[in-house]
Amino acid sequence: MTQEQICNWVLMAASYVAATRDIPWLLANKHLFDACAESMAARANPRTGLMAYDSARCADGKEITTYDSLDDSLGQARANTYLACKCWATWLALELMSRLRIVAGIYRLSR
Repeated sequence: MTQEQICNWVLMAASYVAATRDIPWLLANKHLFDACAESMAARANPRTGLMAYDSARCADGKEITTYDSLDDSLGQARANTYLACKCWATWLALELMSRLRIVAGIYRLSR
């Protein structure tokens, strides 16, 4: 998946959990959230958390965004403000889902 696709999936999944409070779904899909976080971390600048490296699947090419056809300046995924904002929101969503899983686990243990 591209960085933008990962961001889109995490943001939609987190929005689904927030809207439906479907904790069993969140717990059942922990492995997907973890895989997304791992992929994002592999592409991120360790200091900023923003995309600094392209996917290995790009080989010698570069990842692009969904807006690449509108203007050349919008195409490159790295150093792109649009994608940087999505990455920031995705890291927040991953953290919130992680905390929600912890709280759900504590609740289940206390019952």
